[in-house]
Amino acid sequence: AALAAGADPIIFVGQDFAYTDPAKTHSSATRLTCNEMVEEISGNRDDFVTIPGVNGTKVQTDRGLLNAKDTLEEFLRRRPHRYINATSRGARIAGTEERPLAEVFASLPRPTPSAAHPSAKDRKRAAESETARGRRLRRVLLAEFERLGKESERLAAMLHEVRARCRRVAGWLRRSSAPAPQEIRKQIDKELGAIDRLVQQVNRHHQFWLLLQGLTLKGLKYCNRIRHQLRQAERQGAPWSRTARLHLAWFQVATSAQLKAINAFHNLIKGHAHFLTEEKRLLASEADPEELFSFYVQHDKIRLAHRLLPLLPASASERGDICLARGVIAGIFRHETEQRAWMQKAQAHDPGIVAAVTDAYQRTGDWFLAAARECPALKIDHSAALRLLGDGLVFGDNHRGCAAELLAHAQADAADLPPTLQDDQLRARASIVAAWGELLERHPHLADRMAATERGRLLLARGRLLLLAGQAEEALPWLQQARSLLPESGRAALALAQALIHTGRHTEGIATLDTAVALDRSCGYYWETLGDALLAAGLAEEAAAAYERGFLALPHHAEFLRKMGDCYQMAGQPAAAAEAYRHFEARRGGQATLNACAG
Repeated sequence: AALAAGADPIIFVGQDFAYTDPAKTHSSATRLTCNEMVEEISGNRDDFVTIPGVNGTKVQTDRGLLNAKDTLEEFLRRRPHRYINATSRGARIAGTEERPLAEVFASLPRPTPSAAHPSAKDRKRAAESETARGRRLRRVLLAEFERLGKESERLAAMLHEVRARCRRVAGWLRRSSAPAPQEIRKQIDKELGAIDRLVQQVNRHHQFWLLLQGLTLKGLKYCNRIRHQLRQAERQGAPWSRTARLHLAWFQVATSAQLKAINAFHNLIKGHAHFLTEEKRLLASEADPEELFSFYVQHDKIRLAHRLLPLLPASASERGDICLARGVIAGIFRHETEQRAWMQKAQAHDPGIVAAVTDAYQRTGDWFLAAARECPALKIDHSAALRLLGDGLVFGDNHRGCAAELLAHAQADAADLPPTLQDDQLRARASIVAAWGELLERHPHLADRMAATERGRLLLARGRLLLLAGQAEEALPWLQQARSLLPESGRAALALAQALIHTGRHTEGIATLDTAVALDRSCGYYWETLGDALLAAGLAEEAAAAYERGFLALPHHAEFLRKMGDCYQMAGQPAAAAEAYRHFEARRGGQATLNACAG
């Protein structure tokens, strides 16, 4: 696009193709991140690569980013131009100059006062220039699509020939169940050699396969395993039939993966080319804005359609189809009131359009569902996908696909949020827990469809996070709901007890804590936390009572006895203190504390 628009030079900023900060995948200001992915990638040495960086440095990347860099470098090689890489840290990009961004800005021409405040004539000239650039860009794209389409057709034809030859060899091998005669062996070896030469010819289109690497990666990994088996068989002197079958399997798997990728790519290219050709025809015929608007909506070019809204005549608002399209656009841009208004207006103008309104809501929900499903491939945080699905429920009129996807995610996420999860592990999942909190509040009908255990775990995680953030009052309703859904969970009762105590409801909190300990004796550790807080507040007798109840729950934890002794000392009860210290030392096997008390 920059080339077609006549930009010179073309400056790359932020094209790092690497993990320049070991703890982050995106800049700090980015909302949709997936920083935990770095740990996953760095732990898998097969996916982690060290490559040359700018200014003679070394940077780490993964194979997906490396593929993107290779594709860009091939594009730059085929289109000589002045390219500047002004990214301060990142991978070295072949075919670019490396210069600091400040230096690049300093070298660019400054706008003149007249350029800062253009006249009407200048604005008209700029608009005409913009139109010319658009036409030039369309020509460049159509030419590129045509080239890629022809190349993919040639490769598909070659791959179909490979497949046909493989079938022929497979038939010969099936018929020769006994040791094959020498002449059949020669025939099969000759055919495998021909297939090998054809496959090599296909693979010479190196940059084309780089472009499709993501689509063929899974099949080609399996193909590499077969190749490894083949080399092992050859080294071990395996029978001819074994090596012949492995050769054939290798060709078949590689061809199948490549054909699948080629067909998907070819259909994609054809779709883009058809759109650009039809758009060119409409623009050349000076079609009215309504026709062009409908064309863009039909092809899901929502942003292009959105740009035409100011050009639509007032009469367009009287057409049911235009009102529906505007409703879809409003939904995708998350304008709920506006979306509803346009849908109602469509039905008012055309009462027979009810089915089309349902389809329009379905289409809007489909858009959010597709966007959510793309999040893992784009390495966008899971919480963003959950929010997109939630938007699909709102703007897709309770879209069934979004609801089903959310219920499946609820099952998986709840399994990853057990009540026994430690605080630091819970904090690491804070974005996902927050997203579920929003969804459960916004869509109670969705919550009603969840299993009680799943819903309870999600509510408990949300309440615990609020509690950890010091928001006990806000946490209370979440934890009360979680407690009712998880009646056998001591940890759910414990979290509720903590919230009740923090909000001053001590009697109810203590009773709930007793219930938690009865369900799960390990919850008795909270008596120590509570005792410490009471002791710090100068309430020695109350602290001693808390430590005593903790000791009854966890009698192996001798520290309760020592702390009880400290409390009795502060309360002026030396005999009780001595008794507590005596029991403590008896368990510890010493007399030091007892002697200190007597002295």
